[in-house]
Formats: sequence, C-alpha cells, structure tokens
Amino acid sequence: MKAKYLALMIGACFSHNLWAANNITIEQRLAELEQRVVNAEK
Repeated sequence: MKAKYLALMIGACFSHNLWAANNITIEQRLAELEQRVVNAEK
C-alpha cells in the first residue's frame, strides 16, 4: 500500500517538474501529497 502512495508521490513530483515549477511549489505539492497519504492511512 505504501509503495503505491510513494510511486504516486514520485510520479506527481516528476510531472510537476516537467511543468517547470520552482522549488517552493514542489515542496508545497509534496506537503499536500504527504498530508493525503497520512489521511488515507487513518
């Protein structure tokens, strides 16, 4: 289960990089995804 979430996070990060985001936006995206994973595991 966790591997699936990890793959989603990595995939989202890579696709986000392709859209040429700055580091702050990437960090915000990762924080959002991390929060979603935490919520999903509750």
